[in-house]
Amino acid sequence: MASQNGPSETQQKMLNFIWQYLRENGMPPAYRDIEKGIGASSTSVVSYHVKRLESMGLLNRQKYIARSLSLTSDAIRLLGKISDAIHESAYLLELRIVGDIAAGVPVDPGNESYDSDDTISVDVRLLPKNWDELYAVRVQGMSMIDALVNDGDIVVLHKTTEIRNGDMVAVWLPLRGEMTLKHIYREGDMARLQPANRNYKALTLPGDQVDIQGKVILIQRLLHPPKGRLVGA
Repeated sequence: MASQNGPSETQQKMLNFIWQYLRENGMPPAYRDIEKGIGASSTSVVSYHVKRLESMGLLNRQKYIARSLSLTSDAIRLLGKISDAIHESAYLLELRIVGDIAAGVPVDPGNESYDSDDTISVDVRLLPKNWDELYAVRVQGMSMIDALVNDGDIVVLHKTTEIRNGDMVAVWLPLRGEMTLKHIYREGDMARLQPANRNYKALTLPGDQVDIQGKVILIQRLLHPPKGRLVGA
Protein backbone atom coordinates (compact mmCIF):
# COMPACT_ATOMS: atom_id res chain seq x y z
CA MET A 1 0.00 0.00 0.00
CA ALA A 2 1.04 3.60 -0.47
CA SER A 3 2.61 5.51 2.37
CA GLN A 4 0.27 7.69 4.43
CA ASN A 5 2.48 10.69 3.65
CA GLY A 6 2.27 9.96 -0.05
CA PRO A 7 4.84 10.71 -2.74
CA SER A 8 6.58 14.06 -2.98
CA GLU A 9 5.99 16.43 -5.88
CA THR A 10 9.11 15.05 -7.61
CA GLN A 11 7.97 11.50 -7.07
CA GLN A 12 4.51 12.25 -8.46
CA LYS A 13 6.19 13.82 -11.46
CA MET A 14 8.24 10.63 -11.86
CA LEU A 15 5.15 8.41 -11.70
CA ASN A 16 3.45 10.52 -14.35
CA PHE A 17 6.53 10.37 -16.55
CA ILE A 18 6.77 6.58 -16.25
CA TRP A 19 3.08 6.27 -17.11
CA GLN A 20 3.41 8.47 -20.19
CA TYR A 21 6.58 6.72 -21.31
CA LEU A 22 4.87 3.32 -21.08
CA ARG A 23 1.92 4.57 -23.10
CA GLU A 24 4.05 6.14 -25.82
CA ASN A 25 6.86 3.58 -26.10
CA GLY A 26 5.31 0.32 -24.97
CA MET A 27 8.12 -0.37 -22.51
CA PRO A 28 9.37 1.07 -19.22
CA PRO A 29 11.88 3.94 -19.26
CA ALA A 30 15.54 3.57 -18.29
CA TYR A 31 16.88 5.66 -15.39
CA ARG A 32 18.56 7.95 -17.93
CA ASP A 33 15.19 8.53 -19.62
CA ILE A 34 13.62 9.48 -16.28
CA GLU A 35 16.53 11.77 -15.46
CA LYS A 36 15.99 13.73 -18.66
CA GLY A 37 12.20 13.51 -18.51
CA ILE A 38 11.77 15.04 -15.05
CA GLY A 39 14.91 17.20 -15.03
CA ALA A 40 16.70 15.27 -12.28
CA SER A 41 20.33 16.13 -11.59
CA SER A 42 21.58 12.54 -11.95
CA THR A 43 20.54 8.91 -12.24
CA SER A 44 21.51 8.54 -8.56
CA VAL A 45 18.68 10.91 -7.69
CA VAL A 46 16.35 8.87 -9.86
CA SER A 47 17.49 5.68 -8.12
CA TYR A 48 16.77 7.22 -4.71
CA HIS A 49 13.22 8.17 -5.66
CA VAL A 50 12.60 4.79 -7.30
CA LYS A 51 13.53 3.07 -4.04
CA ARG A 52 11.27 5.44 -2.09
CA LEU A 53 8.36 4.75 -4.44
CA GLU A 54 9.01 1.02 -4.13
CA SER A 55 8.83 1.30 -0.34
CA MET A 56 5.49 3.12 -0.68
CA GLY A 57 4.11 0.32 -2.83
CA LEU A 58 3.80 2.53 -5.91
CA LEU A 59 6.51 0.99 -8.10
CA ASN A 60 7.67 -2.52 -8.83
CA ARG A 61 11.17 -3.27 -10.07
CA GLN A 62 12.98 -6.47 -10.97
CA LYS A 63 16.56 -6.45 -9.75
CA TYR A 64 19.35 -6.81 -12.31
CA ILE A 65 16.92 -6.36 -15.21
CA ALA A 66 17.03 -3.14 -17.24
CA ARG A 67 13.80 -1.30 -17.96
CA SER A 68 11.78 -3.36 -15.49
CA LEU A 69 9.83 -0.60 -13.73
CA SER A 70 6.07 -1.01 -13.52
CA LEU A 71 3.35 0.95 -11.76
CA THR A 72 1.36 -0.80 -9.06
CA SER A 73 -2.42 -0.63 -8.82
CA ASP A 74 -2.05 1.92 -5.99
CA ALA A 75 0.03 4.15 -8.28
CA ILE A 76 -2.53 3.86 -11.06
CA ARG A 77 -5.34 4.83 -8.69
CA LEU A 78 -3.20 7.71 -7.42
CA LEU A 79 -2.80 8.95 -10.98
CA GLY A 80 -6.53 8.76 -11.52
CA LYS A 81 -6.38 5.86 -13.95
CA ILE A 82 -9.37 3.60 -14.32
CA SER A 83 -7.96 0.11 -13.86
CA ASP A 84 -4.99 -2.20 -14.12
CA ALA A 85 -6.26 -3.22 -17.54
CA ILE A 86 -5.49 0.26 -18.86
CA HIS A 87 -1.97 -0.10 -17.50
CA GLU A 88 -1.53 -3.41 -19.27
CA SER A 89 -2.43 -1.78 -22.61
CA ALA A 90 0.76 0.25 -22.33
CA TYR A 91 2.63 -2.98 -23.08
CA LEU A 92 0.79 -3.68 -26.33
CA LEU A 93 2.56 -3.21 -29.63
CA GLU A 94 0.63 -3.20 -32.90
CA LEU A 95 2.29 -5.08 -35.74
CA ARG A 96 0.98 -4.86 -39.30
CA ILE A 97 0.27 -8.15 -41.06
CA VAL A 98 2.21 -7.69 -44.29
CA GLY A 99 0.75 -10.61 -46.21
CA ASP A 100 0.19 -14.35 -46.45
CA ILE A 101 2.82 -17.07 -46.42
CA ALA A 102 2.34 -20.72 -47.31
CA ALA A 103 3.20 -23.40 -44.80
CA GLY A 104 2.63 -25.98 -47.52
CA VAL A 105 3.37 -25.39 -51.19
CA PRO A 106 5.38 -22.13 -51.55
CA VAL A 107 3.50 -19.15 -52.94
CA ASP A 108 4.44 -15.88 -54.54
CA PRO A 109 3.70 -13.24 -51.85
CA GLY A 110 3.38 -10.60 -54.55
CA ASN A 111 0.25 -12.32 -55.85
CA GLU A 112 -1.45 -12.54 -52.45
CA SER A 113 -4.06 -9.95 -51.56
CA TYR A 114 -4.22 -8.73 -47.99
CA ASP A 115 -5.61 -5.85 -45.99
CA SER A 116 -2.74 -3.39 -45.45
CA ASP A 117 -4.51 -2.10 -42.33
CA ASP A 118 -4.74 -5.56 -40.75
CA THR A 119 -2.77 -5.64 -37.49
CA ILE A 120 -2.27 -7.72 -34.36
CA SER A 121 -1.51 -6.54 -30.84
CA VAL A 122 1.41 -8.24 -29.11
CA ASP A 123 2.69 -7.94 -25.55
CA VAL A 124 6.14 -6.36 -25.90
CA ARG A 125 7.35 -8.32 -22.88
CA LEU A 126 7.30 -11.40 -25.13
CA LEU A 127 9.40 -9.78 -27.83
CA PRO A 128 13.05 -8.84 -28.40
CA LYS A 129 13.80 -5.15 -27.95
CA ASN A 130 14.47 -4.27 -31.59
CA TRP A 131 10.81 -3.97 -32.57
CA ASP A 132 11.59 -2.27 -35.88
CA GLU A 133 12.91 -5.67 -37.06
CA LEU A 134 9.59 -7.44 -36.45
CA TYR A 135 6.66 -8.11 -38.75
CA ALA A 136 3.72 -10.48 -38.96
CA VAL A 137 2.36 -12.78 -41.66
CA ARG A 138 -0.70 -14.99 -41.97
CA VAL A 139 -0.05 -18.69 -42.57
CA GLN A 140 -1.67 -20.67 -45.37
CA GLY A 141 -1.57 -24.46 -45.46
CA MET A 142 -0.99 -27.26 -42.97
CA SER A 143 2.60 -28.41 -43.52
CA MET A 144 3.72 -27.00 -40.12
CA ILE A 145 0.82 -28.42 -38.12
CA ASP A 146 3.06 -30.68 -36.00
CA ALA A 147 4.89 -27.51 -34.93
CA LEU A 148 1.50 -26.15 -33.77
CA VAL A 149 1.15 -23.78 -36.71
CA ASN A 150 -2.23 -24.12 -38.38
CA ASP A 151 -3.86 -22.65 -41.44
CA GLY A 152 -4.88 -19.06 -40.69
CA ASP A 153 -2.51 -18.59 -37.72
CA ILE A 154 -0.44 -15.41 -37.46
CA VAL A 155 3.32 -15.70 -36.94
CA VAL A 156 5.59 -12.87 -35.81
CA LEU A 157 8.98 -12.87 -37.53
CA HIS A 158 12.27 -11.36 -36.43
CA LYS A 159 14.59 -10.23 -39.21
CA THR A 160 17.85 -11.67 -37.94
CA THR A 161 20.95 -13.42 -39.23
CA GLU A 162 21.24 -15.47 -36.03
CA ILE A 163 19.66 -18.66 -37.33
CA ARG A 164 20.30 -22.13 -35.94
CA ASN A 165 19.46 -25.53 -37.38
CA GLY A 166 15.87 -26.37 -36.57
CA ASP A 167 14.64 -22.78 -36.36
CA MET A 168 11.31 -22.07 -38.02
CA VAL A 169 11.91 -19.43 -40.66
CA ALA A 170 10.28 -17.63 -43.56
CA VAL A 171 12.43 -18.05 -46.65
CA TRP A 172 12.33 -16.38 -50.04
CA LEU A 173 13.28 -18.63 -52.96
CA PRO A 174 14.46 -16.13 -55.59
CA LEU A 175 14.81 -18.58 -58.50
CA ARG A 176 11.24 -19.74 -57.91
CA GLY A 177 9.82 -16.35 -56.98
CA GLU A 178 8.20 -17.98 -53.95
CA MET A 179 8.14 -17.72 -50.17
CA THR A 180 7.47 -20.45 -47.62
CA LEU A 181 7.56 -21.23 -43.89
CA LYS A 182 9.68 -24.20 -42.79
CA HIS A 183 12.27 -25.51 -40.33
CA ILE A 184 15.73 -24.89 -41.78
CA TYR A 185 18.81 -27.11 -41.59
CA ARG A 186 22.13 -26.12 -43.14
CA GLU A 187 23.95 -29.12 -44.57
CA GLY A 188 27.26 -28.00 -46.03
CA ASP A 189 26.51 -25.73 -48.99
CA MET A 190 22.91 -26.87 -49.06
CA ALA A 191 19.85 -25.85 -47.06
CA ARG A 192 17.08 -28.28 -46.19
CA LEU A 193 13.61 -26.80 -45.68
CA GLN A 194 11.77 -29.28 -43.50
CA PRO A 195 7.98 -29.30 -43.03
CA ALA A 196 6.39 -30.41 -39.76
CA ASN A 197 3.86 -32.71 -41.38
CA ARG A 198 4.67 -36.21 -42.64
CA ASN A 199 2.44 -35.67 -45.66
CA TYR A 200 4.81 -33.02 -47.03
CA LYS A 201 8.30 -33.57 -48.42
CA ALA A 202 11.42 -31.62 -47.49
CA LEU A 203 12.95 -29.28 -50.03
CA THR A 204 16.77 -29.21 -50.35
CA LEU A 205 18.37 -26.33 -52.27
CA PRO A 206 21.79 -24.68 -52.61
CA GLY A 207 22.27 -22.26 -49.72
CA ASP A 208 22.60 -19.27 -52.06
CA GLN A 209 19.11 -19.97 -53.39
CA VAL A 210 17.53 -19.61 -49.95
CA ASP A 211 17.07 -16.07 -48.63
CA ILE A 212 15.99 -16.09 -44.98
CA GLN A 213 13.40 -13.38 -44.36
CA GLY A 214 12.93 -13.90 -40.63
CA LYS A 215 12.77 -16.32 -37.71
CA VAL A 216 9.45 -17.15 -36.05
CA ILE A 217 9.42 -15.86 -32.47
CA LEU A 218 5.69 -15.86 -31.71
CA ILE A 219 2.58 -17.66 -32.97
CA GLN A 220 -0.94 -16.28 -32.58
CA ARG A 221 -3.35 -19.15 -32.82
CA LEU A 222 -6.55 -18.84 -34.84
CA LEU A 223 -9.15 -20.83 -32.88
CA HIS A 224 -11.57 -21.05 -35.80
CA PRO A 225 -10.45 -21.10 -39.45
CA PRO A 226 -11.91 -18.31 -41.60
CA LYS A 227 -15.06 -19.12 -43.55
CA GLY A 228 -14.48 -20.21 -47.10
CA ARG A 229 -10.93 -21.48 -46.45
CA LEU A 230 -10.38 -25.18 -46.96
CA VAL A 231 -8.19 -26.35 -44.11
CA GLY A 232 -5.55 -28.74 -45.40
CA ALA A 233 -5.83 -27.53 -48.99
